[in-house]
Amino acid sequence: MRTHRKLLVPALSLASLASLAGAQAAAVDQNLAAKANTGDAAAQLDLAMAYEQGRAAPQDYAEAAQWLKKSAAQGLAAAQFELAFLYRHGLGVTHDDAIAAALYLQAAEQGLPAAEFNLGLLYEHGEGVARDDARAAAWYRKAADCGIAQAEGNLGSLYLAGRGVKQDAGEAAQWFRKGAEAGDAEAEYNLALLYRSGIGLTQDDSQAADWYRKAADQGLAQAQNDLGALYEHGIGVPQDFAAAATWYAKAAAQGSAEAQFNLALRYSLGQGVTHDDARAAELFLAAAKQGFDRAENNMGALYEHGLGVPQDFSLAAQWYRKAAEQGHTGAEFNMGRLYSSGHGVAQDDAEAWFWFNASAERSMGAQRERAELARSEVEKRLSAAELARLRERSKHLLAARAQGGS
Repeated sequence: MRTHRKLLVPALSLASLASLAGAQAAAVDQNLAAKANTGDAAAQLDLAMAYEQGRAAPQDYAEAAQWLKKSAAQGLAAAQFELAFLYRHGLGVTHDDAIAAALYLQAAEQGLPAAEFNLGLLYEHGEGVARDDARAAAWYRKAADCGIAQAEGNLGSLYLAGRGVKQDAGEAAQWFRKGAEAGDAEAEYNLALLYRSGIGLTQDDSQAADWYRKAADQGLAQAQNDLGALYEHGIGVPQDFAAAATWYAKAAAQGSAEAQFNLALRYSLGQGVTHDDARAAELFLAAAKQGFDRAENNMGALYEHGLGVPQDFSLAAQWYRKAAEQGHTGAEFNMGRLYSSGHGVAQDDAEAWFWFNASAERSMGAQRERAELARSEVEKRLSAAELARLRERSKHLLAARAQGGS
């Protein structure tokens, strides 16, 4: 099943790396500087953070890094953590995940929960260290045992997938719940997914809706989109197209292609919003530009029929082709139609057969029957030699699709 994961969440720093909004840079506290110069590790950390934040001096990551190095060399876990974060993001130092990992390890071995969590992330994704799910799980567990909500959620994802630990959906659900109850949006979302699917716990659409809402209220775009879908279909909540459109709009504004597509459909159908083909076209286009195949296919349909955009068979063919090359069976059928009729492309029975066949081979039900019928009609106009070449070409396409290619 799909779970939502952050690849790398911001470090749980002891102090924000952002400059204080509107703060006036001041001279470095001379007493603090003098103390740092005597070799006091805590003072060196404080001075570094002053430079890092622009709190008591002009913001200067390079100067912050120099003081962090001095403090970290004395074994101060917080300094090791902060310096690792600078290396991780190339702030004041050259980006180096290996050095970051080594520093996180030093801090983690001293029991700093935030370092344990970030080290788990690096092991999970193989950044700065060799990918090792078992080590990722071990470090997540240490951080989770200290109450780091993100670690609880990430550990749940490893149990769900059986990565680094024995696969156990029930255990995954428990960790997701811990993270969710601590307010982690990712864990809230993943717990909702389990309630929705009935994996690891009793299926409950109402509970799914509640947890989607919690994550959505924190601004998680995928949760906003999925909550919109529940309202659209009346699953776990009363059907409410206006509420669906509202949630889709929130996710769409964050750039979610799926939400842009779903909101476009609402404008196209006039469900929960005023019917507006032009607005639908704008949203379909936004999703299509992100490579969302259903939106690409719909853009083809809009251009073919002149809905919300000027009718243009050539552009229709271009959008249908983009979706067809991703394996969208409806777009494959549409490409077959255009090649058969010569709209937007040069008429070509061989190409029409190829795309009708691609659609027929992987469609089901009425769409499969329709594609098979169209293929058989075009086939009457092709020679045996042409069909043999087309079948061989189709075999390669289907093999590539089976392997995840286009």
